[in-house]
Amino acid sequence: MYNIYMHEFYNISIRNRLNSVIKDKITISVDDIMKKNQIISGVYLYYCIFENNILFTYVGESLDIYKRLKNHIFKIKSAMVEKIKNNRINRKYFQIKKLFEKYHLDYKDINFIILDVVEDKNNRYISESINIVRLWDKYKRQESTTLNNSKRSIKMKCYNNRVKLVVNVVTIDNQWCILARHNPKSLCDCNMVLGYISKQ
Repeated sequence: MYNIYMHEFYNISIRNRLNSVIKDKITISVDDIMKKNQIISGVYLYYCIFENNILFTYVGESLDIYKRLKNHIFKIKSAMVEKIKNNRINRKYFQIKKLFEKYHLDYKDINFIILDVVEDKNNRYISESINIVRLWDKYKRQESTTLNNSKRSIKMKCYNNRVKLVVNVVTIDNQWCILARHNPKSLCDCNMVLGYISKQ
């Protein structure tokens, strides 16, 4: 019974955070993705909901969002008909395949969203990191909904453009504060507050 309550509590929490992330954002259909050749740089999200439960979310960034999403769709379709290994590269497609087989879904049941239109490369990485954290599975369930391997963009650098940053989440005034900072051994002390997220 406790697990049922925790499962429902988690779903309400992640649904609230997802609704906050996608509010007033651009929704794009699979047909739009496959037909358009328009180049838009920025941050995207794709997610799937079945019977009011969020099955998965994935946040990414790209110089060409439509081209990147076409590639995701191609790999998801290929995973459904081919045997793939559950390694770091294919992990998200392996998990999607399992969920689609379990619930009898396909790639057309995925929702695609443009979260942020950003030209600057490092600002894309920062926006990507913020949105990954906003949808991060903070309850460490056995079946996580996030398909992202890391809580940050692995390419994000500081404003001095020197070295990569580590993202930490701390609680300040009942909010999650997203901090990006260097490894203690780094010579650069350029730490950044990326944003705040309500715990609700």
